[in-house]
Amino acid sequence: MKRLLSLLISLVAYLTPISAQEFIINPWGADELICYSVNKTSEGFSVVYNKEQGLSFSEGERIQKIGESENGYYYIFCHEGKYYAAQRQELKFSNNNPDDMENPLSEKIQARGSLLGKFYGSNSAITIIILLTLTGAIISLGYITLKISLLRPIFLVFIPCAILAVSLIQIVGYIKFSTDIFWWCEYDRYGFFGSLWRVIPFMAVVAAQLYSIKVYEIGLFNGDETGKKISVKPAFISLAICIPVLLVTIFALAGMGIQGFWLETIGFIAFVGSLSIGLLLTLKRNAKSFGAINGLWATIFTIIYSLGCIMSGIGLIMLIFQIIFQILVVVGAFFILAFAIPRRRYVKDGRVYEEY
Repeated sequence: MKRLLSLLISLVAYLTPISAQEFIINPWGADELICYSVNKTSEGFSVVYNKEQGLSFSEGERIQKIGESENGYYYIFCHEGKYYAAQRQELKFSNNNPDDMENPLSEKIQARGSLLGKFYGSNSAITIIILLTLTGAIISLGYITLKISLLRPIFLVFIPCAILAVSLIQIVGYIKFSTDIFWWCEYDRYGFFGSLWRVIPFMAVVAAQLYSIKVYEIGLFNGDETGKKISVKPAFISLAICIPVLLVTIFALAGMGIQGFWLETIGFIAFVGSLSIGLLLTLKRNAKSFGAINGLWATIFTIIYSLGCIMSGIGLIMLIFQIIFQILVVVGAFFILAFAIPRRRYVKDGRVYEEY
């Protein structure tokens, strides 16, 4: 009897279908996602990586995962009797799944489906950065060029705050999503020239950040401090090296077997020391040149300005590797083929000769 009962339990467990994992289409920068066609064979699933043979699915549409591609980057699902593959990072784990079902998506992909992910995965972040830049330009034009004195306090506060806001948007985006925040100029999505065209607004923002120190100097000193410039270099160097100094110190101490309290203390001292030396030197120089109040304003602006330039520089480097590198690969392949293909071929004495 016990053996029969065990057999029945095993049979029921075998016949009971395993709950499939449900996902929601969640593409960045688009209202739909193109999913590749999939062929099912006796050996398993085979993804056809051709967008023309694929099918578009709207944002928010739910799919049931029944398998994965060989590389694990795509989840396979069935739709109207046919199989398709959706890119894993363009999906969101559905709330309809059982509470005890584990989410297979990485933390980075899960973050793409959060409110912060919506902010960076739509035009919101780009729009805010461009609006801040344009507003700063209008205020600067009104105060410096049109001489509207009532705009002075707005100018002094808004310009640093705008640069700080842009820097924070970039920093948070890099930390949470890395190069995914540049979805709006992806080479695979828009091609080289399409991507390059979309980079122009970002390049304009970077140019505005770099030039903002000249504008702020004019507005801060009302043109009375001719020949004097805001001290930038010490603060810029400190902000650029404080993190590398911290990392080198930690690795060096760990290599010497120092751990715990002394590692944290010495690391903290190295970080604060490398950061504060440049900032204090900048404050001293600005206060000496422009007085205590204007010198303090200039130093605050310098810190924000340097941070913005560093983050924009990192962003440009990422874009260079993401876009420009692609065209260099194409050009390099062209030259390789050009040198590899024989320039001249002729037959002499029954033999074929090739000149390169």
